[in-house]
Amino acid sequence: MKRILSIRQGAIGDVIVTMPTIALLRDAYPDAYIEVIGNEQTLKLAVGVGYADKARAGERALTTEMYKPNARLSDETVRYFSGFDIVLAYMKDKGDVIEDNITKCGAGRVIKIPPFPKGEGIHAADYSATILNPLGIAPISLLPPLIPRVNTTPEDRAFATEYLERQRNREPLVALHPRTWGEKAWPMEGFIEIAQWVRDGLKGTPVWIIGPVEEESEPSLTEAVPEAITVRVESLRRLASILALCDIYLGCDTGISHLAAASGVPTAALFGATDPRVWAPRGDCAVFVLKADTVTAIDTQTVKGALTELYKTRNKVVKIIDV
Repeated sequence: MKRILSIRQGAIGDVIVTMPTIALLRDAYPDAYIEVIGNEQTLKLAVGVGYADKARAGERALTTEMYKPNARLSDETVRYFSGFDIVLAYMKDKGDVIEDNITKCGAGRVIKIPPFPKGEGIHAADYSATILNPLGIAPISLLPPLIPRVNTTPEDRAFATEYLERQRNREPLVALHPRTWGEKAWPMEGFIEIAQWVRDGLKGTPVWIIGPVEEESEPSLTEAVPEAITVRVESLRRLASILALCDIYLGCDTGISHLAAASGVPTAALFGATDPRVWAPRGDCAVFVLKADTVTAIDTQTVKGALTELYKTRNKVVKIIDV
C-alpha cells in the first residue's frame, strides 16, 4: 500500500484551500494511506470525510532538526519520514534544507512548491493543486475551479441542530464573525449595527462566531445585541455544521470566512489589501467580496445592501464589489 504525506502548515484558510488537492489525491490513490501534518485541528476536517487517514500537528512531525543544514537526524525522525513513498510539501525551503533532510531520511519522492501563489490570476485553491502535476494527476488547466467542501459527521450535524434549536427564535439566521482587531478587521460598531439590523430589519437572529481573537469583544457584542446566539470556536467540524444551518454569513478576510463558504452558507467577506482573485472564499454557494483599499473604508450601508442581495441569491456565484 502506497503511503503519502502532505505537509501543509499555516492558518485555517491556508489549509482549507488545500482540501480540494487532498480530495484529488484520494481519488487518484483510493487505497493509499494518506497522512497530513500542519494545522491539526483544521486538517482533521480532511480526516473526517475520508480524504486523509491521519492528521497531526506540524511541529511534532517536522522537528527542529529538519531545519538544520547537514543535520544529524534522530532515529525517530528517520523512521517517520522513511515510511512514506511520496512527500508533498508546501514550504519555503531556502537552500532545499528540509527537502534534503527528508530525502536523507529515506523518503521516496519529495515534491515541493512554495506555500502561496506568486503573482496574480490564480486562486489559492487552484494553485495548491499544482503540486500534483509531477504525479500525472489531471493538471489544473484541465480542471474546473476547485471548490473546498467541508462535510461533517452525523454527530456534528445533530449537535448543531440541537444547539441552534435551543436558542433560535426568528429566522433568518445570520452568522457574523466579528474580527475587530488587526489589519484585516472591521470596526466593532459596524458589526453591532449589522447585528441590530438583522434583528430589526430582517427580523432574524444574529449568530456571533467567537474565536480566541474575538473573546475580548464578546461582552460588548452580547450587551449590544442580547438576542444574538453566541457560538464559540472550539471544534471546527461543529462550527462548520452550525454555519451550514445559517442563511447567510458575514466576516472579514479570515479562515472562518473560508470555512463558512466551504460549509455551503452564502458568504459575504470584507477585503482590504488582499487580492480576492487569489483569496476569495469558495464554496457551493454565492460568495460576495466587498473590496476596498482598507477594510475600514467599507460602510455599513454597502454591507447591508450586499447582505440583502446575498440573502435573495440562489445561484453559485462569486461577485467582487469594489467599494
